[in-house]
Amino acid sequence: MQPLILALGLPQAQHRLRIQPVVYGFASINQTRLDAVDLDVGLIARRSRLRSGVRYCRRGLDDEGHVANFVETEQIVRAGHAVSAFVTVRGSIPLFWSQDDSKDWTQIHPPYKMQVEEEGGGNGAWERNAFAMRLHVRDLERRYG
Repeated sequence: MQPLILALGLPQAQHRLRIQPVVYGFASINQTRLDAVDLDVGLIARRSRLRSGVRYCRRGLDDEGHVANFVETEQIVRAGHAVSAFVTVRGSIPLFWSQDDSKDWTQIHPPYKMQVEEEGGGNGAWERNAFAMRLHVRDLERRYG
């Protein structure tokens, strides 16, 4: 952020007023009625900016443990004074893998390719998969408990 602020020529105190954070996702709040009880139902989906992409073009995870197309969805329901909320997360399988749909775009399920061995032989890819998956799981534990 600092190089952008300097390039724009903004004084340190003013940059917060001019740069707005953006959420990549979806939000909706609706009112409904169930068994004579008024409900407010909110749905918020936040998509990660890390490893986002089109399905089949972005798969697996990276060396920092970020999975492709990670989305956190929160559902909030209010009935009178009672409020309930829960969060679900989804993303690509946390391993190094890919799918190539460039050969035949009509395929519903293009074949996938797992990275299970290092180029030139060896089993270093298993250790790489295990290390990146551990980073991913630790991040989930840190954020969601």
